[in-house]
Parts: sequence; C-alpha cells; structure tokens
Amino acid sequence: MPITTSESERERRPQLRKTYYYPIEVAIRWSGLLTEEQIIINSYKHNRQHNHKIPEWEEFYTKLEQIYDGLMNGELAYGKFGQKDVYMNIYDPALSIRHVDLKAWMSKFYPYDRPEFLFDPLERQLFPPTSGFNVESLQLLFLERESLKTQVDKHKEAIKELSYKLENPTFKDKLNSKSENTYLTIIGALLDLLHTPAKNQIQHYKTLDSVIDAILTRYPRIYGLSERNLKGKFAQAKRHLTSEL
Repeated sequence: MPITTSESERERRPQLRKTYYYPIEVAIRWSGLLTEEQIIINSYKHNRQHNHKIPEWEEFYTKLEQIYDGLMNGELAYGKFGQKDVYMNIYDPALSIRHVDLKAWMSKFYPYDRPEFLFDPLERQLFPPTSGFNVESLQLLFLERESLKTQVDKHKEAIKELSYKLENPTFKDKLNSKSENTYLTIIGALLDLLHTPAKNQIQHYKTLDSVIDAILTRYPRIYGLSERNLKGKFAQAKRHLTSEL
C-alpha cells in the first residue's frame, strides 16, 4: 500500500511527547523550536566543538544551560535510555530524562513555564505560564486567607467586647466618674490659685500659659493636671462657653 503525503510528513515530523528525552531534545521543545530539531542537533554537535553559538537559537542555549544546572545540582533525575542511573556522567551522550521526572522538576523550579510537550491543554489553561500559580502558590494563598480570617475574628471579638462595655451602665458610670474627677481636679486647682494671695495676681495670670505654668508648679504630680491635658480641657471649655453665649 503506497504511503500518502500526509502519512509521510507525520513520519518525518518530530515527536512532541516521549517517554524520555535527551537534554538537547528537552531544550529544543522547551524553547519552541521542535520544527528545527534535526537542524539544531546537527548544528549543535558541529558548533560545540568550535564553541560557536547561533544568535537565533539563544533561548535554546539558555534552556540547555538550565537543564544541565538541574542535573549538576541533583535537582533533576536522570538515567540511561529511560532507566535511572545516578552514577553516569551527566555529559554522557546516552543520558536521558524521563518525562515524569522532567515535569516534576519544571513544576517545582520553573512554575511559570508550561511547555506544551509536558503539560496538557487543561493544565495550561488552569495554570497558564503568565499566572505564576501552582500548587505551592495555592497553598500559600490558603494559609494567608486563614491568617486573615483569624485576624478578622479577633477584631470582631474586640469590637463585641467594647460594645458591651459601652452599653454596660456600670462601665459608662466609671467613664463619667473618671472624666468628672478630672474636671473637678482642674477646677479645684484654679480656685486654689485664685484664693492664694499674690501681688498683682491679675497681672501675674494674664495669659493662659501663665495659669498652666502656675498649676504645674503647684501640683506637679497630680493625675489630670498634665500640660497637655490642661491645654486641651481649657480649649474645650473656651469653645463651650463661646457656644453658650
């Protein structure tokens, strides 16, 4: 039976997916140069002897270096003709990398890459090369979500507790009592100053700062009579009095 043109082309066309690959085959597929596979293989063998690189295949050389980097550092499992062999030289021409080992290595060390020869269409759709999502990324997102959820729950509890305290009459009475004590302390200090004999007393306390200085000097360690608190309360009192006039 004669072979048709399409059948002949299929026979000559490089196989995209294989059970195992040689490093150069991985680099070719990874860089998307499968249609030039035989040309690259023949040229690479020749040019390697002269340490010459073809500019158009720059990505191919980069991918090949990354593959050998994984081999040298023990990150990428390898063998011989598809059989694992950790004792062989990584530059042995017979060195091969199994499809499953290559896929696991790339998923871990190059998660943003999803080359067609390793990942099926569904995997490429769920985790496109530009998304940066992988199993580890999803796990990190899940942990971050749980952490944020815990923080939200803590804030909810704090708000609930504060709302209870504000609605509790006993707690509000304590707040009112504390505020009232502060005002009474300030009023008492002012009355004491007014009833203290002093020469030219009106001239002596002609500014608010002079009044505050006198209180601080006379009552240095009494709660509620700090400079900041006095200035704040006097300012509030002045605004309140103005609004009542």
